[in-house]
Amino acid sequence: MATLVLLVRTVADGALARARPATCRVEPCRLDANAATVAQWTALPGCGRARAEAIVVARIRGGPFRDASDLERVDGVGAAFAASFAPWLDFVRPSAGRR
Repeated sequence: MATLVLLVRTVADGALARARPATCRVEPCRLDANAATVAQWTALPGCGRARAEAIVVARIRGGPFRDASDLERVDGVGAAFAASFAPWLDFVRPSAGRR
């Protein structure tokens, strides 16, 4: 009986090994700070919905962000928080036709 169990287990392990999907590769992407939605901001680590909404409102009221330090004009965003977001952000200048 033990031999049969080991045989079934060995065969099953071989079949499962072949059925496993290839390893997944995650590639980082950067966020356009001047076009990102609230949902996109909340995808960043440490950015909740309230802070994301404040960032989008500040961008609408005060114009596009030039760099990460510009995020400091948002209520609740300090220098350390803005600096921690810098690697995740791009600051694309909006085109003339885009608001």
